[in-house]
Amino acid sequence: MEHSVGCAPSRANRWGHLPFVMVIMAVGLLMVGVADAGAWRQEAWAVPVFYPGLAIIYAAPAFRMLSAGAHRRERLALVLMLGMALYTVKVMHEPTMFTFHDELGHLRTTSDILGSHHLFAANPIVQAYPYYPGLEVVTAMLVKLTGLSIFQSAVLVVGAARLVFAGSLFWLFEEVLGSTWLAGIAALIYMANPSFLFFDAQFAYESLALPLATTAIWLIARWTRARGRSAWVPAALGALVLAAVVPTHHVTSYAVAGMLAALLLASLTLRRQVTAMSTRRLATAAVFCVVLVVNWNRGVAGAATQAELGAIPHQVLAGLHDLLLGSTGGKALFQASAGQGAEPLWGQIFGFASVVLVLLALPVGLWAMRRAAKRSPLLLVFLLSAVLYPVSLIPRLTQGGTETSNRAAEFVFFGVAAAVAGCLWLICRSSAERSRKGRSLQPLARSFAMTGMTVVFIGGFIVNWAPWSRLPGPFLPAAGDRSFAQEGVAAAMWARDHLVSGSRIATDESDAVLMGSYGDLDPERGVIDGLPVPSLFLSRTFGKKSRRIIVADDLQYIIVDKRLAGVLPLRGFYFEADEPNAFAHFKPLPRAALEKFDHSTLTRIYDSGNIVIYDTEQLMNGARGS
Repeated sequence: MEHSVGCAPSRANRWGHLPFVMVIMAVGLLMVGVADAGAWRQEAWAVPVFYPGLAIIYAAPAFRMLSAGAHRRERLALVLMLGMALYTVKVMHEPTMFTFHDELGHLRTTSDILGSHHLFAANPIVQAYPYYPGLEVVTAMLVKLTGLSIFQSAVLVVGAARLVFAGSLFWLFEEVLGSTWLAGIAALIYMANPSFLFFDAQFAYESLALPLATTAIWLIARWTRARGRSAWVPAALGALVLAAVVPTHHVTSYAVAGMLAALLLASLTLRRQVTAMSTRRLATAAVFCVVLVVNWNRGVAGAATQAELGAIPHQVLAGLHDLLLGSTGGKALFQASAGQGAEPLWGQIFGFASVVLVLLALPVGLWAMRRAAKRSPLLLVFLLSAVLYPVSLIPRLTQGGTETSNRAAEFVFFGVAAAVAGCLWLICRSSAERSRKGRSLQPLARSFAMTGMTVVFIGGFIVNWAPWSRLPGPFLPAAGDRSFAQEGVAAAMWARDHLVSGSRIATDESDAVLMGSYGDLDPERGVIDGLPVPSLFLSRTFGKKSRRIIVADDLQYIIVDKRLAGVLPLRGFYFEADEPNAFAHFKPLPRAALEKFDHSTLTRIYDSGNIVIYDTEQLMNGARGS
């Protein structure tokens, strides 16, 4: 395949057009930075500058990668450059503080490790985080060694992980596809998956686990082919990296175990093409991984993992059931639950086009790779996983399954990238053959392929991230990441300095994350004594039910953010995803519902103008006395 799309590069031109591509990508980064600055000032031109900047960053290396004249070193450098450029886009989104939900949750666990010098302290934001502390341990170690802040250390740790991820993607696809041309294209297509730009670049356990998992699979693949005394090197390194994946992220460790099991089955199916030694080594790796996963779950993380993941299958199935029956399980695409924040028409076109292009390329790529797959268990498994892509899109049509569909992308796209790369190889090979007959179609084919790849990248980002989350900007109420702002951080830090650590509180979703991370408090949620905790805030009056919730849940502080009044929640809920009328709030929260605490027996102890903290001690004393 390597030489079927053009001529091999000369040894004297190993770096090719790399400097020129770097300059173009730098221009794209500059445009994104200018757009971010404009977004903070709410300038109308910010969005029209942002997306072309993103497109330039991706399209420049993609066009060069599609050339037949690039050397292997240049292709690897292009992959590394794109990986780090896209990470820079994420860092520029907010270069001074954590602004994503998961980042704040991991901040809490890292702070607990640094403060207590122990693992597995309870995390009120996400219960499973402390039981997969790989990322936090590395970050805490860097904090201790360098004196940097947790945020600064996190940026460096995730940046290093991103560099490893980019390199391991190239090496893994090179191992799978047997071609540096295909490996470079597949690596870039993988980076077009909807989670790569922001989700897998945040300070979260998957951002470290995925690079480790990719490296582990590559090392194990190398081990299965190694001969002689040198075979112990990939075996030992693969075992170490695999052992690091398991205590870092649950889903990634499950995916690796499943992939190794699938590889073993594929090698047994293709036993005429695979040596007995390779099959034995795959069996050893699969058993080793499964033993690690089972023991970690049984001995450390089982209950926490079940609490986080156990409800997901039910939510997805319930949403699909309601969708099929025409009930409330479906959702309106490209807009918030109450109809606000709708995606403009051009964004919807890009979003649909990104999905359609992948769906059209998959069968062509699978057909192009069919013969190679009969000789390679790894390629066979990758191509079979690509078939899961259309299936992963179905839950996106429901409220309960959207997040599951989003998070499936980074795993399914390993197979999608291999298959789509095969499709592009077929297109470029056809254009090369026509060029030899006197029809110079290669530049046209490269432009066509580059445009398609860029549309998949931009459209996937649009599909996966709400319009108000893609660029930074001023505070927005009930809008997820855009609701983490300096006033909330200041209130949380005041709480950390003046309130007892671990105090039980009730508040809205965004302030709960800030108070649980920066404030070291414990937000409470769910149903208490038959009453949902959010009803404490949704009710217009402070009556018996409100007092019952506070007393029964032993709430020590109530934190109210008055900016929620008079607005519809962009994320579909104010306090919890299962609050009354969640994803069906068509009337904004009345101000009276938030100001009622001023006329109760609660004591106001903090007031920033928007955020008010009430002490429940007087109410609790009265309840105990009665």
